[in-house]
Amino acid sequence: MNPLYRFSTFILRLGFRFFYHFRLFGKENLPTGKSILAPNHTSLMDPPLMMRTAWPEEVHFLAHTHLFTFFSKTLLKAFNAHPTKDLHSFRVLQQLLCQDKKVVIFPEGGISRTGELIPFHTGLARLALRTRSPIIPTYISGTFQAWPRTHSFPSFGHPIVCVFGKPIAIEPFLESNAKEASQELTTVVRHKIEALKQWSDNGCIGNIPS
Repeated sequence: MNPLYRFSTFILRLGFRFFYHFRLFGKENLPTGKSILAPNHTSLMDPPLMMRTAWPEEVHFLAHTHLFTFFSKTLLKAFNAHPTKDLHSFRVLQQLLCQDKKVVIFPEGGISRTGELIPFHTGLARLALRTRSPIIPTYISGTFQAWPRTHSFPSFGHPIVCVFGKPIAIEPFLESNAKEASQELTTVVRHKIEALKQWSDNGCIGNIPS
């Protein structure tokens, strides 16, 4: 782990705790070794939040090349963001999974403008099937209120919650042809995240949905 990533994660842990009363549920659902974390995406705050939640393990992201400016590229690289011209091209993430790393993919493929779930892309499922990697359905609440896409800067005091669901094994989907399997798996991922959303909206009471 590079020192800047370690330091950044330390600052993020303090910041989310004191400014957003952050709560994390289901950390025990994160397996050791390679996996794909699949959270909903409503804010620019979501990637650094995933860094904080996965600690002490590192996570990796894709980021569009236009974000890597002269001023931002050092910080983005420290955050394990990997530049790409095509966010639907997972070649880099495939290599990382083959190295037993954890990667973060937002299945919606972009930031929701309303805070609600938008249609999912099948790229995450295709990558999981190709690399035989478990998927961790993840739900984040509060980041939309703290920093929606329409605002230039974040605001403080909004409670933020992150919930990790149980890993989705991809073996049952390997018997179908690739197109059907990716569509079926994408549907399952969405249903799991919707269940986590309902659990979170209801006050995070009881057991996390399986």
